[in-house]
Amino acid sequence: IGIYYLGTNRWPTTYQNKRVLFITAHPDDECMFFGPTIRFFKQTGEVFLLCMTNGNYDGLGPERADELLQSSRHLGVKPDNVKLIDSKVILDGPDADWNCSDVSEEV
Repeated sequence: IGIYYLGTNRWPTTYQNKRVLFITAHPDDECMFFGPTIRFFKQTGEVFLLCMTNGNYDGLGPERADELLQSSRHLGVKPDNVKLIDSKVILDGPDADWNCSDVSEEV
């Protein structure tokens, strides 16, 4: 879609007044990978963020959770529209293997 509309000032009208859910693995993904897209959809509808872990791989989970809330505030996402999962079965880390059923249940 982005390539099709590249160089134009318009997006399909089907994006107006929509609710969009962004799902990320851990805090900072929302701004590193989706910042401009979140800001775009924030202008055209309502944005929700679901972060699957608190980013506690290095023991910084509480700090990373605060960073997610600060980032979402800067991106214009309402605090009530941000959910951070702190699960015993969906863990952060390079060797973590997530069960699709566990992820689906959270979504």
